[in-house]
Amino acid sequence: MIDVGANIGFYTGIFAALGKTVLALEPIWFNRLYLKTLVSVNAFADRVTILPFAAGDSEGPATIYGEQAGASMVSGFNNFPTGRSRQINVTTLDTVLRKHDFLRAKRLLFKVDVEGFELSVLQGAREALKMEPKAIWFVEVARVNWEPVIALFAGAGFKVAVMFSEEHYELRRIDDLPAAFPSANLGLGYCNLIFLNDGTLVS
Repeated sequence: MIDVGANIGFYTGIFAALGKTVLALEPIWFNRLYLKTLVSVNAFADRVTILPFAAGDSEGPATIYGEQAGASMVSGFNNFPTGRSRQINVTTLDTVLRKHDFLRAKRLLFKVDVEGFELSVLQGAREALKMEPKAIWFVEVARVNWEPVIALFAGAGFKVAVMFSEEHYELRRIDDLPAAFPSANLGLGYCNLIFLNDGTLVS
C-alpha cells in the first residue's frame, strides 16, 4: 500500500495491522513524529517505511501552505492559511516505484489525499497508472480536478470507479463520471473515488 499524504497514519496503521507492506509519504515533520510513534508503539518497523516527501509531477523543493492536517501544496486551497508555509521535498510516484522495485509484482493500493494537489501527483505516476496488475487507486478529488483526473484514469485503461461518502457508495462506469459529480458532491468541494480496472472490489 502506498499512502500518499499519510498525515499521522490513520490508513498506514490500518493496513500495517493487517500485515501489509506500507510506504507512507508525508512531507510535514510534525505529522511524521506521529507516524514514527505509530510504527514504534505497534512494532510495525518490519512493514512500514516512512518517506519524507510530498508526491508531485517532478522532483525538487516546493512550498506547502498551512499546518498539519490543514496543509496543501496549492496556495489558498480550502482557505488554509497561506501565511504559514514551509519548504519541503517532492518526489514522484514513478520514482518511488523505481526505488522499491519489489512492489511492481504486486497488486498495489494507492491512497491519495493531498488537498487539491492530486492531479500533479497523478501526472507524476504515469508508469504507476499503467503497471500490471492494475493497482487500486483511492483518491480524494477536488472539484477543480474532477474532469482531468477522470481523463487520466480513463486513458490508463481503468473502467469503473466507486464514488462514496459516509452515507453511501455507488459503482459507476468511468465514462459516466463527468456528469455524476454534482449529485456525488453532497455539498462538499471534493469527492472520494476508488478507481478500478473492473468491479471485483465490490462484487
